[in-house]
Amino acid sequence: MAPLSPARVARTGALTVALAWLLGLAACSGPVWRPVGQPDQRQASDASDASPSRQLARLRLALATAYYQQGQDEVAMDALKQALASDPDLVPALNLRGLVHLRLGQWSQAQSSLQRALELAPQDADVAHNLAWTLCQHPQAQVPHEEVAALFQRALAQPDYAHAARSWAALGLCQQRVQRLPQAQASLTQAWLLAPDHLSFALLLAQLHADRGQWLEASQVLVQAHLRTPATAQSLWLAARAARKLDNQALFRQWAEQLRQEFGRSPQALALDKGLFDE
Repeated sequence: MAPLSPARVARTGALTVALAWLLGLAACSGPVWRPVGQPDQRQASDASDASPSRQLARLRLALATAYYQQGQDEVAMDALKQALASDPDLVPALNLRGLVHLRLGQWSQAQSSLQRALELAPQDADVAHNLAWTLCQHPQAQVPHEEVAALFQRALAQPDYAHAARSWAALGLCQQRVQRLPQAQASLTQAWLLAPDHLSFALLLAQLHADRGQWLEASQVLVQAHLRTPATAQSLWLAARAARKLDNQALFRQWAEQLRQEFGRSPQALALDKGLFDE
């Protein structure tokens, strides 16, 4: 495979950051995200009632979570196998197993584990999100987009769902994959409105505007985002390209100078210096 040009790297940067963030939150969703030794209230309330096998399963799950968060996927999978051997219906363990499979690129196993988790806990918003994201990204899944969107909506419909912005952003990315661009724009807008301090959401929305030739809207999103959050090389590069498309020389110089000063060795600054605005 040929190496990406600096401009291509610049254009894909926002998506790379956002995908990593979406996967990271998905991986830490629900009881799984809690540090070892700090179970949730439900677990604490019924700890005295739990059978020895369930208590052992929870211990193995805590270990698996710690290994997963350290990037030790194979060790985490071994601990999950032991947890599920003690308690086959432990939903957080099934959820985490699905995410380990997903990170390992084992799509079918990830789907199977998450589907089982959702069967056992149909109102679990994090499991619904994780399954929807897996089906959306699965290179061979034959699941209609409507079913994927319905899973995201199931997550979003749960009261007090803590990661609604994450699910709106993921839904927007999935809508882009199937070329439902107006719907994607609406979903990414909703994500940004819910989390205005999260630059990745603004950057994804601005990039979608740019891809649709809506350079004024892209510029407006980035101007607002840069007032709230520190800029990145990706956001400054897209802002500079938008200003150039709008023939706003003052704004272009502002973004270009900031890009050179703060990220002078980045692929985006290299693309700027080479004039690779449209690649």
